[in-house]
Amino acid sequence: MIVITGANNGLGLELVKIFLKHNFYVIAISKNNYNLKKINNSNLKIITGNLNKNNTLKKIKKYITKNNIHIDLLINNVGFSCIEKNPYFAFTQINKIINTNLISVMKLTNMILTIRKANNSKKIHIVNILSSVAFKGNQNAIYSVSKWGLRGYTECLKAIYTNNTVMISNIVPCSMNTSYWANKPKNIDKSKFANPTLVANDIFIHLTSEKKYEDLILKKERYSNIV
Repeated sequence: MIVITGANNGLGLELVKIFLKHNFYVIAISKNNYNLKKINNSNLKIITGNLNKNNTLKKIKKYITKNNIHIDLLINNVGFSCIEKNPYFAFTQINKIINTNLISVMKLTNMILTIRKANNSKKIHIVNILSSVAFKGNQNAIYSVSKWGLRGYTECLKAIYTNNTVMISNIVPCSMNTSYWANKPKNIDKSKFANPTLVANDIFIHLTSEKKYEDLILKKERYSNIV
């Protein structure tokens, strides 16, 4: 079973589609589900809820435990950002970005690992979707901080789980032309961004290859001449 968060739009939605296309069973988790509900596939289970809310985590846990589901792959794709070129965010924005991009990922991952341990389950692969801002300072300060934190969390999990039953890796996609940019500054040229369908296809190929446990960085140059 594949679990994908942030699954209603952009990269998350495209990942759901491509895994279903190849006959995988998918649990798609998202705060909204209007795009997911358009998918007619019996292999898809939609769980609607905000991962910042404990009730959503309880709903996910109940479904997994009640149906005795083994999670083979968890793709932590959920994310939120506001484009601000200064550090003077309101506390509410700081909380929302950090809670969504880092804390909710840690809580969900911890919950799934706890269920796995209790059930003596098999191998699980955890993939955290990062950003290039997790590797260098960025004017979009709080978002960058959240991704640095997620990268650090990934590396800590790698240090903890060294027995090859819990595998952890990062995937760093390039900028994509998605609804993420809908309310962002209009001077951003989205035409140069990658098609999320193509990025999702490359991620799928990687995650079903012999190198699936290795980190993957996708650079924009790969997609510059592809429509």
